[in-house]
Amino acid sequence: MKYSILIAILLLTTSCTVVNNMIGYGSKFDRPVNSDCINRVIKNYKGVSAYQAQNNLVNFELNDYHIQFEYTVNNGLVSVYEITIDGMFLGEDLGVFYNNAASIQESLHKKIEATCQ
Repeated sequence: MKYSILIAILLLTTSCTVVNNMIGYGSKFDRPVNSDCINRVIKNYKGVSAYQAQNNLVNFELNDYHIQFEYTVNNGLVSVYEITIDGMFLGEDLGVFYNNAASIQESLHKKIEATCQ
């Protein structure tokens, strides 16, 4: 009986774990890019939904991730940005989440540089 209770408790606690899948990246473009171009690239990026831009902050969804892209403008140009990718309640394995988040960050970075420079 003791073992049955112990097994039941272990099963309950392992099946109810919360995965904390959120990561932020800070990055720099090779050459400064136009802020309006960044907004256009993100808005038109394949799979983007729930796009909202205000000042130097863009919120959107991509592949069920909630993403925040924030940049600093100097004379109309952007050199650095921060991107936060939130996959909190998707239940992905941490390794899968990190790989997907890195892929999203890298592909957005490359698309912005290729389009806006």
